[in-house]
Amino acid sequence: MQRGQRAAAGSAGQALTDAGLSELDEPALVAASLAGQPGAFDMIVERHRRPVYQLCYRYVGNHEDASDLAQDVFLRAYRGLKRFRGQASLATWLYRIAVNV
Repeated sequence: MQRGQRAAAGSAGQALTDAGLSELDEPALVAASLAGQPGAFDMIVERHRRPVYQLCYRYVGNHEDASDLAQDVFLRAYRGLKRFRGQASLATWLYRIAVNV
């Protein structure tokens, strides 16, 4: 296989993985993220980025601060994902982290 063909095959495999992740529901995404599946937490961020940012913006009223706070929310969520019990939705859990931040 030539270098270009390997790169194309690698990107196609990654695209299939990303497409498969987009089909997963929230509990499956959390499980995939905890299992170390590449891109799983990115998909969680992608699904919840806007509402988390909007909540942060309501508190601080400034784009730069809201973006920093939203990033901090996802960092804390990533670090604490193993403590997510699933009794509430992932959106509710992220909302609570955002309010605390």
